[in-house]
Amino acid sequence: MQGFAWDDARTSVIQRLQSISGKASPGTETSEIAEHAITLALSAVRIETSPGLFFRNVWRNSRHVLRRSRRRRPLIIDALDESTPLGRRVLAGEAPGTAVIGTPEEMAITADLEQRIRADVSRLNGRASECFDGLLRGETVAETAMRLNTTPRYVRHIRSKIRQIARRLTIDARAA
Repeated sequence: MQGFAWDDARTSVIQRLQSISGKASPGTETSEIAEHAITLALSAVRIETSPGLFFRNVWRNSRHVLRRSRRRRPLIIDALDESTPLGRRVLAGEAPGTAVIGTPEEMAITADLEQRIRADVSRLNGRASECFDGLLRGETVAETAMRLNTTPRYVRHIRSKIRQIARRLTIDARAA
């Protein structure tokens, strides 16, 4: 009998999440949370008896995961925001060398700014360029440190230097 109630809870929660997802506009936070929550609800590891608690838990966990992933996105530099093509590209989580949706002028500005940042970063040391690539790919500090076989403290230090370079270049570009 316990297994049947568990299946009822799971089924009703998934239906509720699908309803929320269907009513929300695509690309909105509500839509993304609902879609991710469905994935969480389908996991056999999650066992809940009450539909209310089950819904609350998968919704809360989904919201937490999505918001945490947004905070982890490559916040390349505080100075680079959505008003610059490279900022939009980086905030969208695109890797270096990928196509940027936008006008040819935006793509040229993005490529130029990335090259200028990369040139200054490469003067720091050999690993700084690899840290910059990790930043653009959206790697966490720990992931970059593991890939480079170095300490997280070193990666944070290099990223700080990259931010300083990018701030200087974006301030120079805005002034020009």
